[in-house]
Amino acid sequence: MSGYAPGGAPFAFPGQPGNTIGCLLVHGFTGMAQEMRPLGEYLAARGCGVVGVRLAGHGTTMADLERTTWQDWVASAWAGLQELRQRHTHVFAIGLSTGGAISLYLAAREPLTGVVGLSTLLRVPRGGWQLRYIRWLKYLKRYVEKGAPDWWDAEAAARHVSYPFYPTRGVEQLAKLLAALRASLPQVRVPAFIMHSRHDGAVPVAHAQEIYDGLGSADKELVFIEGSGHLITEDAQREQVAARVWDWAQRHLTPA
Repeated sequence: MSGYAPGGAPFAFPGQPGNTIGCLLVHGFTGMAQEMRPLGEYLAARGCGVVGVRLAGHGTTMADLERTTWQDWVASAWAGLQELRQRHTHVFAIGLSTGGAISLYLAAREPLTGVVGLSTLLRVPRGGWQLRYIRWLKYLKRYVEKGAPDWWDAEAAARHVSYPFYPTRGVEQLAKLLAALRASLPQVRVPAFIMHSRHDGAVPVAHAQEIYDGLGSADKELVFIEGSGHLITEDAQREQVAARVWDWAQRHLTPA
């Protein structure tokens, strides 16, 4: 594996001694661990232990991502979860976009204190007819262009780093992950918090409602925010997002 790209390295904060809260932070598809760092720093400043994972194939080169499967991405997050469990009683999985899908998938299978899905997608946006033929399309078109940016904070946009395109093989794996997530939602019974921007230009707002409705959790909350694009952990409302996640986590400190 090649060295880390800028912003691609995983990160961790140990938390204050005696603090029982551990937070697993999972970034999105083609993103870097850096996009979760503002939230990680906010939680660490309040004493939480934090592990910001690097999903397999991310944070290096797109060629690395092309060689991975969705199960590899889940395994990356699961390893971070085990690391947190060694030190903390209350563990929350918190993911952005595809990271939210991975967090919810884990929540259907792991004894978490709670799960948070931020800007989470339920199916590949703008997939259309191409998804039906992606098993062949991947041999003809190696990369897929990304859509127009939807940032509200220009300075945050300038700091953001990610792969410039979507590897078509990766999109195929993403579709498989999301199919597994849709089948898993009824098995998510831990407390769940879903947050989405009404101005998300990448994932339709309807996905958040569908996820919320499909969850098996008796304790679940859906919140919409204004004034942010898709990457709500970095964009203009990042402090509001972090504060609301922290407030929700504090109210759910009974282990699942």
